[in-house]
Amino acid sequence: MVKSGGAKTFGEMAAKYFPIITDPLRQSNCNRVDIVFVQYGKVSIKAEERLRRGSVNSLEIKINGPTTPVAKQWVKYMANLQNKVNLCHFLTESLCNLGQEKLPLNKKLVIGGGLNDGKEALSIEKGHWETVPSLKSD
Repeated sequence: MVKSGGAKTFGEMAAKYFPIITDPLRQSNCNRVDIVFVQYGKVSIKAEERLRRGSVNSLEIKINGPTTPVAKQWVKYMANLQNKVNLCHFLTESLCNLGQEKLPLNKKLVIGGGLNDGKEALSIEKGHWETVPSLKSD
């Protein structure tokens, strides 16, 4: 589970997580790191529990860009399903941009489940990204 890591903005959060996520790529025997975001749909085992706890009523926070402030009440923020979708989407876009800029040559970052539909997968390399249809999954 992603935590805010003390970041003040969502852009700062993405920048803090990028080196942690890509650290294994420093090893000579590692050429690829995969990230899989899990998004629970409205019809799921967890949906009933969220309803019971009342967490479905927490406010949605739209992430309009990297300067959007991180929610101060992180647990409440994460209780809202749409906030999780928004966060996954923002982190996917941010990691894609950072990866194109900062990944070492011949190293790859693969992200699944982070876009709004939760099904697409992306492959990111220095200066380039593409969707990976063979990894599309629900």
